[in-house]
Amino acid sequence: MYRTIKHKELIEFLTNIGFRQVRTTGAHLVFSYPQRHAIIALRQMKSNEIVPHFVFASVRRTILEKGIATEKKIEIELKKIKK
Repeated sequence: MYRTIKHKELIEFLTNIGFRQVRTTGAHLVFSYPQRHAIIALRQMKSNEIVPHFVFASVRRTILEKGIATEKKIEIELKKIKK
């Protein structure tokens, strides 16, 4: 499903479902979900910049494949941040 999401909203979404930002150097933000051995790296963007579709699709796929959240849980969490 295609969805427009801003960079700051994606970060909020990831932290809401249990990801923690990992300190790192460089041009990427790294988020970890150690219980499921999942890591998501995002390039730094302006907070109101729209995340490219393929990036959000990759994040969503990782969350589903690692069993971190169901499709329903993802939709619920996205609705919370879009209000």
